[in-house]
Amino acid sequence: MDRVHQYLRKLADEIKMRNYSKRTLESYTQCVEYFLVHRVKSEKNCNRIDREFIKKLVIHLQTKNKAHKTINLYKSAVMFFCNEVLHLHIDPLPVARENKKLPVVLSIQEIKALIESYINPKHKLIIALAYGCGLRVS
Repeated sequence: MDRVHQYLRKLADEIKMRNYSKRTLESYTQCVEYFLVHRVKSEKNCNRIDREFIKKLVIHLQTKNKAHKTINLYKSAVMFFCNEVLHLHIDPLPVARENKKLPVVLSIQEIKALIESYINPKHKLIIALAYGCGLRVS
């Protein structure tokens, strides 16, 4: 465990030297600590970290149903650690893509019912105009 703290101190020094944000320091430290404690587990394995080892981390996170942004954060943190602290020079892995969700579209009857549910004519006009112009809620 003492060796893990030494690695984390080296990581923190490297991040501070590059003037990264405090949030980046916290996130990367958390991700790398998880990687070292739960995936690497021993000093001997640090010498065996390669692209395949990091792929296994990504697959492990995917099996735990982590979001694509979380997976990309862990991958970036570990790649930074390996390349800049351990000087292993591992080629980057592709970015995890976001699952595309189809938008929920209301039927014409549902839109008519929505517009008719308003009593105030101004509100009816706003809803009809927003729908007619294709505006989104966001």
